[in-house]
Amino acid sequence: MRNSEFFVLCGLLIGLVSSPTASGAHMGMGHGGGWGRGGSLSLLSPWILQKLALTPEQQTQVQAIHAQRRATEQPLFTQLQAIRDEMRKTFYAPGDPDAGTLSSSLQNAAQLQNRIMSDRLAEALEVRAVLMPEQLANAAQLIARIQAMRAQMQDLTAEH
Repeated sequence: MRNSEFFVLCGLLIGLVSSPTASGAHMGMGHGGGWGRGGSLSLLSPWILQKLALTPEQQTQVQAIHAQRRATEQPLFTQLQAIRDEMRKTFYAPGDPDAGTLSSSLQNAAQLQNRIMSDRLAEALEVRAVLMPEQLANAAQLIARIQAMRAQMQDLTAEH
Protein backbone atom coordinates (compact mmCIF):
# COMPACT_ATOMS: atom_id res chain seq x y z
CA MET A 1 0.00 0.00 0.00
CA ARG A 2 1.33 3.42 -0.92
CA ASN A 3 1.79 6.04 1.77
CA SER A 4 -0.92 8.26 0.28
CA GLU A 5 -3.46 5.42 0.39
CA PHE A 6 -2.47 4.63 3.95
CA PHE A 7 -2.96 8.27 5.03
CA VAL A 8 -6.37 8.44 3.37
CA LEU A 9 -7.41 5.24 5.16
CA CYS A 10 -6.09 6.64 8.44
CA GLY A 11 -8.08 9.83 7.94
CA LEU A 12 -11.24 7.86 7.30
CA LEU A 13 -10.58 5.68 10.31
CA ILE A 14 -10.02 8.61 12.64
CA GLY A 15 -13.18 10.26 11.33
CA LEU A 16 -15.14 7.08 11.86
CA VAL A 17 -14.00 6.40 15.39
CA SER A 18 -14.33 9.99 16.55
CA SER A 19 -17.54 11.19 14.90
CA PRO A 20 -20.75 11.44 16.91
CA THR A 21 -22.63 9.93 13.98
CA ALA A 22 -20.46 6.83 14.00
CA SER A 23 -21.05 6.40 17.70
CA GLY A 24 -24.78 6.66 17.16
CA ALA A 25 -25.01 9.59 19.54
CA HIS A 26 -27.07 11.69 17.16
CA MET A 27 -27.99 9.42 14.29
CA GLY A 28 -31.68 9.34 14.50
CA MET A 29 -34.92 9.55 16.26
CA GLY A 30 -34.36 8.69 19.85
CA HIS A 31 -31.01 9.17 21.53
CA GLY A 32 -31.87 12.79 22.22
CA GLY A 33 -32.98 14.10 18.86
CA GLY A 34 -34.24 13.58 15.39
CA TRP A 35 -32.30 13.02 12.24
CA GLY A 36 -31.16 16.59 12.37
CA ARG A 37 -27.53 16.61 13.53
CA GLY A 38 -24.45 16.11 11.49
CA GLY A 39 -26.14 16.74 8.16
CA SER A 40 -28.42 13.75 8.60
CA LEU A 41 -32.00 13.53 7.49
CA SER A 42 -34.50 15.51 9.53
CA LEU A 43 -37.63 13.51 8.89
CA LEU A 44 -39.87 13.21 11.92
CA SER A 45 -37.87 14.35 14.90
CA PRO A 46 -39.49 14.35 18.33
CA TRP A 47 -39.55 18.15 18.19
CA ILE A 48 -41.61 18.11 14.99
CA LEU A 49 -43.93 15.42 16.34
CA GLN A 50 -44.50 17.56 19.44
CA LYS A 51 -45.59 20.46 17.26
CA LEU A 52 -48.15 18.34 15.38
CA ALA A 53 -50.63 17.96 18.26
CA LEU A 54 -50.87 14.18 18.10
CA THR A 55 -53.99 12.57 19.50
CA PRO A 56 -53.53 10.25 22.50
CA GLU A 57 -54.02 7.28 20.18
CA GLN A 58 -51.36 8.58 17.79
CA GLN A 59 -48.97 9.20 20.69
CA THR A 60 -49.42 5.60 21.82
CA GLN A 61 -48.78 4.30 18.31
CA VAL A 62 -45.67 6.46 17.86
CA GLN A 63 -44.31 5.41 21.26
CA ALA A 64 -44.78 1.74 20.31
CA ILE A 65 -42.97 2.28 17.00
CA HIS A 66 -40.08 4.03 18.79
CA ALA A 67 -39.89 1.31 21.44
CA GLN A 68 -39.68 -1.41 18.80
CA ARG A 69 -36.86 0.39 17.00
CA ARG A 70 -34.90 0.98 20.20
CA ALA A 71 -35.12 -2.72 21.05
CA THR A 72 -33.77 -3.78 17.66
CA GLU A 73 -31.24 -0.95 17.41
CA GLN A 74 -29.40 -1.39 20.71
CA PRO A 75 -27.58 -4.59 19.68
CA LEU A 76 -26.48 -2.85 16.46
CA PHE A 77 -24.98 0.03 18.44
CA THR A 78 -23.23 -2.47 20.70
CA GLN A 79 -21.71 -4.17 17.64
CA LEU A 80 -20.73 -0.81 16.13
CA GLN A 81 -19.04 0.23 19.37
CA ALA A 82 -17.11 -3.06 19.49
CA ILE A 83 -15.87 -2.51 15.93
CA ARG A 84 -14.84 1.06 16.73
CA ASP A 85 -12.99 -0.08 19.86
CA GLU A 86 -11.15 -2.77 17.90
CA MET A 87 -10.24 -0.28 15.18
CA ARG A 88 -8.82 2.13 17.77
CA LYS A 89 -6.87 -0.71 19.39
CA THR A 90 -5.45 -1.79 16.02
CA PHE A 91 -4.69 1.74 14.90
CA TYR A 92 -2.86 2.78 18.08
CA ALA A 93 -1.03 -0.51 18.69
CA PRO A 94 2.77 -0.43 18.39
CA GLY A 95 4.11 -1.03 14.90
CA ASP A 96 2.42 -0.58 11.57
CA PRO A 97 -1.33 -1.19 11.63
CA ASP A 98 -2.66 -3.75 9.18
CA ALA A 99 -4.52 -1.70 6.58
CA GLY A 100 -6.46 -4.77 5.43
CA THR A 101 -7.84 -5.39 8.91
CA LEU A 102 -8.74 -1.74 9.34
CA SER A 103 -10.39 -1.62 5.92
CA SER A 104 -12.43 -4.73 6.68
CA SER A 105 -13.52 -3.26 10.02
CA LEU A 106 -14.42 0.00 8.30
CA GLN A 107 -16.63 -1.88 5.84
CA ASN A 108 -18.32 -3.76 8.69
CA ALA A 109 -18.98 -0.49 10.51
CA ALA A 110 -20.39 1.09 7.35
CA GLN A 111 -22.74 -1.88 6.88
CA LEU A 112 -24.02 -1.50 10.43
CA GLN A 113 -24.51 2.25 9.96
CA ASN A 114 -26.42 1.62 6.73
CA ARG A 115 -28.62 -0.93 8.50
CA ILE A 116 -29.33 1.56 11.30
CA MET A 117 -30.22 4.30 8.82
CA SER A 118 -32.44 1.92 6.82
CA ASP A 119 -34.21 0.88 10.02
CA ARG A 120 -34.73 4.53 10.91
CA LEU A 121 -36.17 5.29 7.52
CA ALA A 122 -38.60 2.39 7.97
CA GLU A 123 -39.49 3.77 11.40
CA ALA A 124 -40.09 7.26 10.01
CA LEU A 125 -42.36 5.81 7.32
CA GLU A 126 -44.32 3.89 9.98
CA VAL A 127 -44.73 7.05 12.04
CA ARG A 128 -45.70 9.00 8.92
CA ALA A 129 -48.49 6.48 8.27
CA VAL A 130 -49.97 7.34 11.68
CA LEU A 131 -50.27 11.03 10.83
CA MET A 132 -53.30 12.70 9.29
CA PRO A 133 -52.92 14.70 6.05
CA GLU A 134 -53.18 18.05 7.85
CA GLN A 135 -50.45 16.99 10.30
CA LEU A 136 -48.20 16.07 7.38
CA ALA A 137 -48.88 19.47 5.81
CA ASN A 138 -47.99 21.16 9.11
CA ALA A 139 -44.78 19.13 9.31
CA ALA A 140 -43.86 20.18 5.77
CA GLN A 141 -44.45 23.83 6.71
CA LEU A 142 -42.27 23.49 9.81
CA ILE A 143 -39.46 21.93 7.78
CA ALA A 144 -39.73 24.69 5.16
CA ARG A 145 -39.49 27.35 7.89
CA ILE A 146 -36.48 25.62 9.46
CA GLN A 147 -34.75 25.38 6.08
CA ALA A 148 -35.42 29.07 5.40
CA MET A 149 -33.97 30.01 8.80
CA ARG A 150 -30.89 27.86 8.17
CA ALA A 151 -30.38 29.54 4.81
CA GLN A 152 -30.64 32.95 6.47
CA MET A 153 -28.12 31.92 9.12
CA GLN A 154 -25.72 30.67 6.45
CA ASP A 155 -26.08 33.98 4.59
CA LEU A 156 -25.38 35.92 7.78
CA THR A 157 -22.34 33.86 8.70
CA ALA A 158 -20.91 33.39 5.21
CA GLU A 159 -17.60 35.03 4.51
CA HIS A 160 -17.84 37.75 1.91
